[in-house]
Amino acid sequence: MTDPKTTKSFLDAWWPAIACAAAIFILSSCSTLPEVPGPKLLEWDKAKHFIAYGALGFCMFRGAIRLPLRRKWHPGAQVLLLGALYGASDEFHQRFVPGRSMDPHDWLADISGLAVAVVVIVIIRKFKAYKKVCG
Repeated sequence: MTDPKTTKSFLDAWWPAIACAAAIFILSSCSTLPEVPGPKLLEWDKAKHFIAYGALGFCMFRGAIRLPLRRKWHPGAQVLLLGALYGASDEFHQRFVPGRSMDPHDWLADISGLAVAVVVIVIIRKFKAYKKVCG
């Protein structure tokens, strides 16, 4: 039997990442994506992957800090591994969606978004720690 307290702790830590992953899955299930207002860059498919997985990376890092899946692993490593696996499964899923295809370049854009999110968070956390020590 699963301890409800443990389940609640997991959901408290990981709900943003779960919601973001669900949004990515729903969008991946669409034959055509809705138009995104904004600069022409967002019309480029790889930019959409990069942004979506960057957001997922931020949400996953939050979960990995609050409730790590592997205590001895750096939260960034958890984000990269779990996010890359999710991205691969998302690309596989798109194979079965009419009008969509499995593209390894999309997966690389996913991983790039995750990696940039991790680097940004690590830099911010180091800067905050430095400010606490050095004033």
